[in-house]
Amino acid sequence: MNTPSAPLIKIVVVDDDRANRITIIKQLSIDTTLKILFEAEHGQDLLDKLESSIQKPDICILDLSMPVMDGFEAASKMVKRYPKIRILVYSQYLQPYAIKNLLQIGVHGFIAKAYRREHIIKAINEIHSNGTYFAGINVEEILKQDKAQSIKNTLTRTERQIVSLICTHLSYNEIAVRTNIKYSTVLTHKKHIFKKLNVHTREELIHFAIKNELIFYN
Repeated sequence: MNTPSAPLIKIVVVDDDRANRITIIKQLSIDTTLKILFEAEHGQDLLDKLESSIQKPDICILDLSMPVMDGFEAASKMVKRYPKIRILVYSQYLQPYAIKNLLQIGVHGFIAKAYRREHIIKAINEIHSNGTYFAGINVEEILKQDKAQSIKNTLTRTERQIVSLICTHLSYNEIAVRTNIKYSTVLTHKKHIFKKLNVHTREELIHFAIKNELIFYN
């Protein structure tokens, strides 16, 4: 008598980078215990497809930085609408502030984009079997940090200084003169700050800093 095989773990992949989506899907398709239900290019695309799909995934592999609706908002809506779907955040920027925010939202695991296929599959299996996957992340320590401290730890000293100067409405040229670094270097720091704090414009950064009472003195 044949033993019935375990049901496949149903997966969806959400990433605005089509090449990344194709790579992940190809890597996961090799594993015969996994089934790719569909892919989505941003959070709203994911929610629309979940609404119309008869089958629901067991695990959603979710990028953070995406247009239209980012991973933070998508995760927050998913937790409320589809509490049985487990969320594995798959991102290049796993900073303490972002991790704390996502833990409070209720995601089930994190993995960096640099990780190889076997690590992603391990994370999927751990979440499916045990509910969470937080390898290498001190969850208790991150949750203890207050919000401002968590954000401060996410940024380098130079980035904190540039955030403060951006909030004074200096131009990027003026910031370069004030900090005695090249204009191009200021723009590179700005790009990193936007990625880490998940903002897309200078106005969003200023609003974020005011909303979260961020004042960096060093």
